[in-house]
Amino acid sequence: PYFPWKKKFILIFKKLDGAAYSSTSTLTPAHLQQVGQALAQMHRQTRTSRFSPHRFTARAIHQVYREIQQPLAQKFPPLAVELGQWMQWLIKRPKIILPAGLIHGDLFLENLHFKKGHLVGILDFEAAGHGPFLFDIAVTLHALCYQKNQFQPGLAKAFLHGYEKRRKISRQEKQALN
Repeated sequence: PYFPWKKKFILIFKKLDGAAYSSTSTLTPAHLQQVGQALAQMHRQTRTSRFSPHRFTARAIHQVYREIQQPLAQKFPPLAVELGQWMQWLIKRPKIILPAGLIHGDLFLENLHFKKGHLVGILDFEAAGHGPFLFDIAVTLHALCYQKNQFQPGLAKAFLHGYEKRRKISRQEKQALN
């Protein structure tokens, strides 16, 4: 169960067995399938719930950009131009309404605990909030499906297969993932 605390939700537990792996090279398709199932289960259970927006909304990212725009332009002019173009696209793009609910927002390797090859917990919901489920899917694909700087389609396929065992990814989400 989740408990409200300072406009966020937390899960209190006595002790979480297992540990985080130190490298994505340790991950197997079986691990990614478990992560997919767990994430989809959380998404299914929270799809009708209301939470504060997660901190990576387009509006929040644009606010951070405005704060760093001048110093960035002075130190790294080409990067500032590219980032400025990307921000214009982000702000002006058509809004797509996608299935949403509680998203983790930060599902990286260090936030997953495994014991004897089995996922036993997901940690660090500090960045969690209301957002499109596709955000979590995309973060997970980028964070967990690379080994030695190479995207591993087999890991991505295993993650998506596990996810869709618990929650189908809509056609609109699949189109937006591109």
